Amino acid sequence: MLKFPKDFLWGGATAANQFEGGFSDGGKGINTSDVLTAGSHTNPRKITWRNFKTGETGAIDMPFGTDFHFPDDAVPDVVDGYYYPSHKATDFYHHYKEDISLMAEMGFKTFRLSINWARIFPNGDDKTPNEEGLNFYEAVFDECAKYGIDPLVTLSHYETPIHLTHVYGVWKNRQLIDYFENYAKTVFTRYKGKVKYWLTFNEINMMDMNPFMAGGMIDFSPQARAQGAHNQFVASAKAVKVAHEIDDDIKVGMMLAYSPLLDFLSFSCYGSTTYTTHEDEMIKAGGNIIMGIKNPYLKTNAWGWATDPACLRLALNTLYDRYHKPLWIVENGIGWDDKLEADSSIHDTYRIDYLQQNIQSMADAIDLDGINLMGYTMWGCIDLISAGTGEMKKRYGFVYVDRDDKGNGTLKRFRKDSFFWYKKVIASNGSDLK
Repeated sequence: MLKFPKDFLWGGATAANQFEGGFSDGGKGINTSDVLTAGSHTNPRKITWRNFKTGETGAIDMPFGTDFHFPDDAVPDVVDGYYYPSHKATDFYHHYKEDISLMAEMGFKTFRLSINWARIFPNGDDKTPNEEGLNFYEAVFDECAKYGIDPLVTLSHYETPIHLTHVYGVWKNRQLIDYFENYAKTVFTRYKGKVKYWLTFNEINMMDMNPFMAGGMIDFSPQARAQGAHNQFVASAKAVKVAHEIDDDIKVGMMLAYSPLLDFLSFSCYGSTTYTTHEDEMIKAGGNIIMGIKNPYLKTNAWGWATDPACLRLALNTLYDRYHKPLWIVENGIGWDDKLEADSSIHDTYRIDYLQQNIQSMADAIDLDGINLMGYTMWGCIDLISAGTGEMKKRYGFVYVDRDDKGNGTLKRFRKDSFFWYKKVIASNGSDLK
């Protein structure tokens, strides 16, 4: 019998830039994710740009790593003639009541989502917040409360008001610290008593690997990346300080992207990383910039993501031994090209198999190793746009959303087999994984 703590926080995770949509609704400003086109496993997403001096426009491959140079005098911007999947995504903006109801049906104790900074401060440096944006998230949090679901809210998840890139050079400029602190103070105050759990930056270590995605940076020089990371760390610390000044009951965590080779520490972990001294003889792993080379002993999906049954237990032990802080797995899951059958069913046994192994790994870390694990939010609990590839067909959810890679579809929601399986897991507090 697996033993999870009786107050274990089971749930799922999303991000506004991949899930929310409502691009031009409610006074929202343009953010950096809004200028990313669709792509695929073999065709990278592109950042569209505009030169306001010459009027020239274009697109450049979204970088992974540090070999990147943005066109001179150009800035990222929305340009006619391109498809931007985040603009509608899977439209949580207009479906939030239905989506939260589905989460409640599964028995969610918590729901991880992010606030779109540009929905609250359209330019990032505005003197006053956008009331329509504040009202939207208040309605979302009230809907969660109706079902007894605790929101876990990320302040910055791969989206930054694009005005801050145009005018300040974003995170390499120390002024961003003050703008972020003001944003954090605004939402901490507005949602006091409605949101207990907060995260500052999503995968904060991504500033070194993809500064544009992590913070809207178009200067990838070592100095800029180091300064940007430093300023994000300072902004994060100041946000934690102001949170506790506003509400003693608030818990604020840090989140990093982690694969085994801060009140609490949260992290994403999808699989392990493998390296070799004979890289010329090996096949590079696909699907993610930190996956190293392909591990021939592990199963993979079509994007090269491997299922490693020991991954979470190893990650939990490493981080708990190092920091002695409560841990929270806030992203873990597997993308797959799910098929909607004629009877509206989706048989995703591969996802159930993956989650069985990963939840068993968590249980072993708790039962056998004494790890203090607060909760688990499976990534993309309702289908959303892939951040890495911009695809819709790379689906993660327990709920299928009728939308394709070109933006076509009804957006109707369908329960997958994994939906009913996860409902059973939560009802048994993790003791029934069959």
